[in-house]
Amino acid sequence: KAVMAGVAPDIVDDASVSEILPVGTLAMMDSIGLDTVHAAVIQYTARMPEAEAQALTPLREGLKVLVDMGKHGAKNRDGILRGRPLPWTLDDPPELDPGFTNRIAALFRETCEAFVREGLMDRGSLGLVLDGLLGVTAPWVQEVGP
Repeated sequence: KAVMAGVAPDIVDDASVSEILPVGTLAMMDSIGLDTVHAAVIQYTARMPEAEAQALTPLREGLKVLVDMGKHGAKNRDGILRGRPLPWTLDDPPELDPGFTNRIAALFRETCEAFVREGLMDRGSLGLVLDGLLGVTAPWVQEVGP
């Protein structure tokens, strides 16, 4: 669903790495073959109760779109993570609402201020973390707390 919504496949793949599956789900699907995974999903969902199978509709339909356009994964070097662009790739990602950006920045600043106020972090450490670790210059840190 995330890839079909325009999220970069490598971000989705990285997010799906776990102790159980040390490679990303999309990399695994490309390795197996998108046509093979699609056929397996069809067979698997055919044996499931309707409500459960319905939850996998986006996967089944998304794979069908990819297979129909000739994407088969590693076997033809054209899959989700490499090859031709995906049909859901956003040419122009949507602009963030400046109001949203300002609200997130204010929330971040308020959280930092609360850390200092409640003694969870001193101003020097906060400045070091923001500037050194995160690369965020925050002149307002000196205005924060005690």
